[in-house]
Amino acid sequence: MAGRHGAGFLLTGMGGNQEIIVDPQTCQFWGYQFLGSGRDIQAEGAWGMTIVDQALVPGPGVRPEASPGPGEPA
Repeated sequence: MAGRHGAGFLLTGMGGNQEIIVDPQTCQFWGYQFLGSGRDIQAEGAWGMTIVDQALVPGPGVRPEASPGPGEPA
């Protein structure tokens, strides 16, 4: 995800396959993929999301100084 290699945990079930990806060193959550009935993220109906960056903030709704808001240029 996002060009990184992590540890994946595959969850299989009647509704399709799901995968949770974590940093292999810190076990920090990196992302999630829904893979449908297979294991191919390129398959129709498959999708995923990844956390690219995180920052601590002083409260709810407060953005880090260097982080642009929605619709703002990066």
